[in-house]
Amino acid sequence: MTQDPRLKTNLMKNTYFLNGKPVDGQIALKSYDPEDVGVFETLRVYNSRIFREEEHLERLCESVQTAAPAFLQPHKAGKEALAKIRREVRLAVQGYGKAEAVLRVTWTPAGFLVMIGERRAPQDLYETGVTLKTSPVKRSLSHAAPPEAKTTDYTNALFATLEPRPAAVYEWVFLDSLGYVTEVRIGNLFIVDFFGKKPRLRTPPLQGILNGVTRRFVIECALFEGLEVREEPLTRHEIYTASETFLTNTSWEILPVRSLDAREIGRQMPGPVTTQLHRCFRKKVQSECPPLKSKER
Repeated sequence: MTQDPRLKTNLMKNTYFLNGKPVDGQIALKSYDPEDVGVFETLRVYNSRIFREEEHLERLCESVQTAAPAFLQPHKAGKEALAKIRREVRLAVQGYGKAEAVLRVTWTPAGFLVMIGERRAPQDLYETGVTLKTSPVKRSLSHAAPPEAKTTDYTNALFATLEPRPAAVYEWVFLDSLGYVTEVRIGNLFIVDFFGKKPRLRTPPLQGILNGVTRRFVIECALFEGLEVREEPLTRHEIYTASETFLTNTSWEILPVRSLDAREIGRQMPGPVTTQLHRCFRKKVQSECPPLKSKER
């Protein structure tokens, strides 16, 4: 198994807990057995509250059931496992002591590793958008290495990363075996186009991609804003000709896209619908994760 290279970044800036105990970053990395495949979730902390905690932890257990059955039974996956992970995640948030953070919990046969710190895209990317390129590497098939499970085996994404690329490329777009767009290496993809005079939101269907928690939340925001949402196969042509394109994941939230394969997308950056959705996103986050009251601290 190829160890997730992102674990090696910013060791000194993150705080680590292994099985509920604070550990040094180097010790945390050494806890990984290169022969094991673990599963993980990345969560966001706003105002010292964990956003959509239950959705993330339930998906973590689903990934275990798909990708790592060998250590499923010893940990008694289910309510007991969720309760244990929840305690350790909340302990990490309390120990970190900052109101805003990105938190990653990894579940391997060795136990639970929680990493908490800061991870965010530079602010200028939200103003200028990012550049995408289509990967020559196809997205893993569901009956090969299922992308629906979030595992530490990043071989598929690693092959895309090793391809020669212009320095400006921020992310790679994966196609499936039929040539339809699926997702990028670490996020989901949306486009905005028009049906008549009304803008609508379109995104690839769930078959063969990760069912992102942020993806689901953005769809909620779009419906709340009265936008039509369609989950259907997309071609690169439809991205090239879209009014707007953006990416989503826990760290990015909503990240506008400037171009794909050197084709400029849209006339405004960020586009009006992208801006509208991100504004709604932040408002709803603050509603779900309000600042702690003094008695909660």
